[in-house]
Order: sequence, then structure tokens, then C-alpha cells
Amino acid sequence: KQFEPNRRFLHDTYSPITETKVLTDTYEKSQAQILETFKFRVNGNMKDKVSLMLMNEILGGNSSSRLFNDLREKQQLAYHVGSELDYTDNVGLITLNIGTTTDNKSHGEISYDNVEKSINGFNNHIKKITSEKVGEEELEAAKLSLKNGILSECEVNSSKNYVLASGLRDFYGELSINDVLKMIDAISADDIYNTAKFVFAGKPMYSILATEDTIAANKEFFNSLCK
Repeated sequence: KQFEPNRRFLHDTYSPITETKVLTDTYEKSQAQILETFKFRVNGNMKDKVSLMLMNEILGGNSSSRLFNDLREKQQLAYHVGSELDYTDNVGLITLNIGTTTDNKSHGEISYDNVEKSINGFNNHIKKITSEKVGEEELEAAKLSLKNGILSECEVNSSKNYVLASGLRDFYGELSINDVLKMIDAISADDIYNTAKFVFAGKPMYSILATEDTIAANKEFFNSLCK
């Protein structure tokens, strides 16, 4: 009996975020944990996926990214800040995240406004990447970073086997590393710009874990985000 080849498809479970929401909860730690998440529809185009990966590298995917250099190095709001991509079926998520000190009374440090500074920092960089095309030097640096990350996964045999097994399960199939590297080289500044416009076209979801006093101090600001 001859079997039909496996035809991969994406389950359609996508539904948009139609209004901005701010979710808060309290915990008694000095650092507030802040997430800003955007939801977008995923298709089966490998070029689009690689464009997303490169856009994320530029925005917050590594220690040379815009979020890291601004919110950590320049504004000194946090030790860790960045952005991450995640996928389920035809749903894509990009989450900007930061842990910033807001309420450390035992050390005399009260910085409730770090929450607003962090979220404004997120949104300033979202505005920039959706309104200005990335320069060639920054794009090439992101490509190099992404390539290094992919190649580092293949340094030992166990990692190589994992990459091969993932290819068998992945929607995009058994693409070779060389295919992916060639795709990275083919991405242009226009591709990054169009990807960013698409990803950040919807409404965001904010999640904030912080002390009770921090949340109370930022209540008015949280309400303004939903307007």
C-alpha cells in the first residue's frame, strides 16, 4: 500500500486581542516583573518566520539589542530586559519583559515610577521599529547574532540530533541549516519594517507583578494605557 506524504498544516486557533488589558497581581519582592505581549497570526512562510526572528534580535533578543542598550545600559532600569517569540498553532506571541526595582524599603529605595518608565520604554521602541527602517549595520549585526545562535545549537551531537528531530515535527519541515542561513542573508530592512508593522498592529496585553504599594502608585498610569 502506498501512503500519502505527510501534509503539515497550522491549526487555526488565532483570535485577536481587541482591546488593551492590564493585568496586575501582588507579590512582596523588590523587583516588579513587567510583560507586554502582542498577538499575531502566523502563516506557513519561512521568510516571514526568519524576519520575525531577526526583528526580535534587533528589538530585545540579545545583549546588543535596543531594549538592552536603552533600558538596561542607558536608563539603568534593570539587570535583565528583552523580548521573546512564542508560537502555538497559527498564533504568534511577542513578549517584551523586564524586572525593575520599585519597592525596596529595607534599603531605602522607592522607585514606583520605574514601572511607567519601563512600559514607556517598551512603547517608544515599538514606535521606532514600526516607523523607521533599521540601518544596514544594525541589520547585519542582528543577522550575525542569529546565525551564531543557530550554529551554536549544532556544536555537539545531542544538539544536532535535537535540531533534526525538531525539523521532522516542525511545520516547515526538514530544512537544512544552510537553507535557514541563506534565508537570513536574504532578509532586507524593508522585510523587518513590514514585519514590525504587522506584529505590533494589534492591542497589547500588560501583566505586572509588584508590591501592593507599587500597583497602587501606578493605578492612574495603568488606567491611561487602556484608553
